[in-house]
Amino acid sequence: MAVVYVDTSVVIAKYKPGDLLYRDANRFFERDYDFVISPITLMELYSVLARIRPFLRLEKGLGNTNVDTIVAFIIHDLKLRLVARSFMTKLQVFGAKIRLPLEYHLAIKFSERLQLKTLDMLHIAYVYMLRDMLNYFVTCDDDILKARNTIEQQIGVKVRRPSELI
Repeated sequence: MAVVYVDTSVVIAKYKPGDLLYRDANRFFERDYDFVISPITLMELYSVLARIRPFLRLEKGLGNTNVDTIVAFIIHDLKLRLVARSFMTKLQVFGAKIRLPLEYHLAIKFSERLQLKTLDMLHIAYVYMLRDMLNYFVTCDDDILKARNTIEQQIGVKVRRPSELI
């Protein structure tokens, strides 16, 4: 079974009928993949769901519940597996060594070549950290998809749209 790191954009599209990728996301999550998310995805889910809850199509009774319950429902409903790796590293900045999470260090390392937004860079860094267990990184993000060849060369994981894995 293929292991797929799922970007937040794909998870949100599954529950948002107004999203252009709603149908593709629903068909994608019907497939038999091992769906993986990271703490970055979890954080982003909380942030996005708190803002767009009225636009989502959720199970009856979830519309008026808190974001914790909605996130728990989505993780269970989509069979998402949260994989967390906690490593610290040191980075030299202006002659001072600072400790920071490895995914931040990797995002900094890849940022000049990829030129993506901060959260996108953190997803890429996490995919890199999990690259030995992943087959694909699936996203709806246009900026990531435009940089897919460079990303694949840098991190060694194939980047795909949900429609490409249906």
